Amino acid sequence: MAEKKFKGISVITAGPALGHGMVIDAETLNQVVEKGNEAGQVKVLSDHSSSVSNIIGYLENFGLDGGRVRADLTLFESHEGFAYFSELISTLPGQIGFSISFSGVPREAADGTQLADVQTLFSVDLVTSPAANPTGVFHARVDSKQNAVTKTSQVEETKL
Repeated sequence: MAEKKFKGISVITAGPALGHGMVIDAETLNQVVEKGNEAGQVKVLSDHSSSVSNIIGYLENFGLDGGRVRADLTLFESHEGFAYFSELISTLPGQIGFSISFSGVPREAADGTQLADVQTLFSVDLVTSPAANPTGVFHARVDSKQNAVTKTSQVEETKL
């Protein structure tokens, strides 16, 4: 039988947001916990799609766990992909992961490093290669892909 609930999934991990020219620091993690718990439930999309039909569940109970944020996932049994997503998460947790979609203006560290700043948390999406969650659904793989670093001073939607 397909699982509906997954406790303690990895939402975001401290370190570089690969391909985005930003770093996730302790303040970023605290912001994700705060925004997630303020919302109560944060929608989960398959990929970073914007269609309402791609909402596959929600996350709640956000909390810090060392250098990462964890939350509890509930998949919608009524979604046509319920059994598939449940099996995918259960079977390949190290080869997929969750990626936040948010807006905010990056902060700059004393050394010039761009730090992610989460002003609005739109969703946490199930993807094949999360930029700021290299450990997969629960833990452990590091992706070394990187793209050019660009600075920005405007609020824009970012998907990590």
